[in-house]
Amino acid sequence: MLASIHRLIESALELDHTLSLMDRETILNCCRSPARFRERAKGPEERLLRVSQVVQMLATSRTTIWRLAKAGKLQPVPIGDSTKFRESEVRALMEGKKRSEDQG
Repeated sequence: MLASIHRLIESALELDHTLSLMDRETILNCCRSPARFRERAKGPEERLLRVSQVVQMLATSRTTIWRLAKAGKLQPVPIGDSTKFRESEVRALMEGKKRSEDQG
């Protein structure tokens, strides 16, 4: 990053009193080595599912999917004009449902 841009960012951070010291250091570290930060921030990719895929996996209706989301059992992930759900959450819900069926 150009030194002048880096100094400009440092100046802006000094004027912004809403950021914690840790946040400021993180921002400056990102400016110093953005490629390294991007790799660390990526982490493992989470597969996102369309509502129709969740309906099929849970063998239920779209209405039930939205009820589960409203109840906090599934967290919707808005992407543009569509909504997706994390596969890991859907699988966890399936596992919980299977356990309750096995016990009952």
